[in-house]
Amino acid sequence: MTKKALQEEIMNGLYAELRVLKGEKEELMDRSEEIVDKVFKSKREEESLMRKAKGGGDRIEKLREGRKGWEIEFNDISERIEEIEDLIARKETMALSVGVRELLFIERVTSGPPVTKLSKVELQKDLQDAHRLFQEQIILPSVMVSEDMESFSGQDSTAFALE
Repeated sequence: MTKKALQEEIMNGLYAELRVLKGEKEELMDRSEEIVDKVFKSKREEESLMRKAKGGGDRIEKLREGRKGWEIEFNDISERIEEIEDLIARKETMALSVGVRELLFIERVTSGPPVTKLSKVELQKDLQDAHRLFQEQIILPSVMVSEDMESFSGQDSTAFALE
């Protein structure tokens, strides 16, 4: 496989996943805008009813209950949007990192003098190292998500590993 073909394969896979995530994010953002509009409309109606001071107690209560439900839905949507943004960032980083490693490996293997070849043991060790790094990038984010990230923010991976 050539460098260009590998790069295209990586980028095509990345773009396909990103399109799906960005589409979902866009739908959620549209829905959150609808909710904000409903909340403002409901609030204006409630204020109007309260200014009139003529009954409307049942209607005001229904408006407040409706807003509570919309606020809960809005918060859920906001959390999902944040998750999607994190996924997008992780996928971009992982794909680019793997792609760069693969390209460097191919370049190192193919650009060496034809007489000097890497031994089977060296190739196997390089592939194992690349696989280990790839696995770390897949596993570490999922571990970090389940941990309290605030205590580790601002630390590099070396400092994290030492803890």
